[in-house]
Amino acid sequence: APKGMLPRALVRNGSVALHDLAELPVVGLDSRDPVGTSLSQACRQAGVGFHRAVVTVQTYHAALAMAHHGLGVALVDGCTASSADRAKVDVLALEPHIPVPIRALRVAGRPDSVAVRAITQAMREAIEPML
Repeated sequence: APKGMLPRALVRNGSVALHDLAELPVVGLDSRDPVGTSLSQACRQAGVGFHRAVVTVQTYHAALAMAHHGLGVALVDGCTASSADRAKVDVLALEPHIPVPIRALRVAGRPDSVAVRAITQAMREAIEPML
């Protein structure tokens, strides 16, 4: 969220619930996107609608850029959030947690090489703490 948009108590708490964002300007994610779909489902389950969705974007970095410019709250994955300029935005965990699957594409019908296994493991170790 752009600095100053969220109440200080939420920022100090380090997490925000969907219902806390219902009346704030929100940069929406395309509902055809996997995270956008999961977010839409979580909102339906929580009975929350974003009344002030200011724009819908197709990439998480575009959403974060909009937040950097003060347009609204961006709901992004942990990897994208880790690249945020914390001088411009407050980064909080979303409750409920929405898992973001990450997949590695490999050549079908071939065993993985030692290098492929090593890079896949290194990426898993680097990314897991962000999710």
